[in-house]
Amino acid sequence: MSSWLPLLSLNHVTSSANAAAPGAVHDLSCDIAPGELLSLIGPPGAGKTRLLQLIAGVTLPDTGAILLNGAPMTRAPLHRRRIAAVFPDHRLIPGMSLADMLTGPLHMRGIPAADHPAHIATLLTLIGLPDGADPHAPALRPRALLARALATNPTLLLLDNFFAGLDRATRQTLAHDLRALHRHLGITIIHATHDHAEALSLSDRIAVLAAGTLRQLDTPQAVYDTPASALVATFLGDNNALAGIVETIEDDLATIRLACGPVIEALPIDVTPGDLCVVTIRPERIAAAPLPPEDMGESALPATFAALHFHGDHQQLHLRLGAPPAPLLVKRPAGLPLQAFAPDEPASVAWRPHDARAYPR
Repeated sequence: MSSWLPLLSLNHVTSSANAAAPGAVHDLSCDIAPGELLSLIGPPGAGKTRLLQLIAGVTLPDTGAILLNGAPMTRAPLHRRRIAAVFPDHRLIPGMSLADMLTGPLHMRGIPAADHPAHIATLLTLIGLPDGADPHAPALRPRALLARALATNPTLLLLDNFFAGLDRATRQTLAHDLRALHRHLGITIIHATHDHAEALSLSDRIAVLAAGTLRQLDTPQAVYDTPASALVATFLGDNNALAGIVETIEDDLATIRLACGPVIEALPIDVTPGDLCVVTIRPERIAAAPLPPEDMGESALPATFAALHFHGDHQQLHLRLGAPPAPLLVKRPAGLPLQAFAPDEPASVAWRPHDARAYPR
């Protein structure tokens, strides 16, 4: 257990869904460290927005407690909690300049008017907004919303689907700048997103939510490499999911008979012999070759090549494994030649047993 004291603690928080506020949170507990950038990720309706609303104080929990610096948040009025948020429904006032939209928050915080220009200039420089920029321009609007949220120097910033609607290049630049801003200010950020690549590259830790429950909370690499369940494994990044049944478990490996026929080995995760299971293997952990299995290696399996898709930085090979055939996705670096593969021709695939994980089905 680490020695840090949490900035924010959620203790068995539950909030029911209703027509006005869809999504729900069920018995959720976690601690967020000071200065942490935590991403909430999950499918629509997972409870991400509801959780941010609870932390912001917009919605009160049905049961449980939310503590800020060890004290119940309900004891402090909203304006004293030093929490700022940017939600998708937040708008800028048409025609208002950057300086004008930041003056209000500064006045509420009690900063003397004489100090406003210097404070605004520093903030805009940090956020990457040039002097005189149009805050209503689509590419700059997120930065203007961010500037308004940070004007009061909050200790906790909540962002809900902050990068939505931006083109890829703008998203990547803004994400890089947000990470630099987070490090510079030492602010704690909780960021909700549907985008797994965004969460993996941006976060100190990732919280995976589904149906209002917390399924895993860990570093990006741990969540990606050692997902706690088949749901996490298949949601966070591309993954193959093969149905099977556990035949035996010996030492740290299970023998699995796949529904498509082959017998393989995999790490058993909460399964016992006789259990139906789902075996997951990341596509970048699979080797594929237009060779007979005996020429590829002892653990190679016969497959059939189906298609090749080029994705710029990598290539995706689509194969069929066993009978009835199960689809299998393989990723390879873009520079590797693949001219020997042909549609509907035999191929072989192989992976290390410890790269496959068997979960309950």
